[in-house]
Amino acid sequence: MWISRNQDVLVGSLLVGFALFGQFYLIPMGVHAPARVAVEALAPAFWPSIILWMTLIFGGVLLVMGVFKGLHHDPVVGEIDSEYLPSREAVFRLSVAVVLLFIYYFLIETIGMVAASILAILAFTWFSGERRYVVFVPVAILLPFALYYFFTAIAHVPLPLGYFELFRT
Repeated sequence: MWISRNQDVLVGSLLVGFALFGQFYLIPMGVHAPARVAVEALAPAFWPSIILWMTLIFGGVLLVMGVFKGLHHDPVVGEIDSEYLPSREAVFRLSVAVVLLFIYYFLIETIGMVAASILAILAFTWFSGERRYVVFVPVAILLPFALYYFFTAIAHVPLPLGYFELFRT
């Protein structure tokens, strides 16, 4: 019951802790950056740092909101906060999403990043309830190709192609 009433404080604290750990330990110890980079946005540690700083900010906001919500909440003893209990549908949807992520992960090596991303975007979009095929099918096809072009031609980051590696010139 304490966790259900204070889950924003708990999650905010975990996010802040993870962001600080990642920013000040994981990135310096695990990301090998060259001494000089022509474009700062292409440095290996740039985007992980941006993501961790944003995680720190959002975790801090969640933590502060949880503290203020806890100050104004007067629970009845023995009360169960049903609004915090996940429904069966939510648990099912989360389980399917995790399974889809694992399938995506294993497909990347087999059929390559582009083909696996197309299938993943199609699956996740359909699973989320979108049925406007005219909208999401072109996005699911064009977005992975655009990102592949950016990473290989502009950023010069090789991406796995799986079986399609044979067709690369």
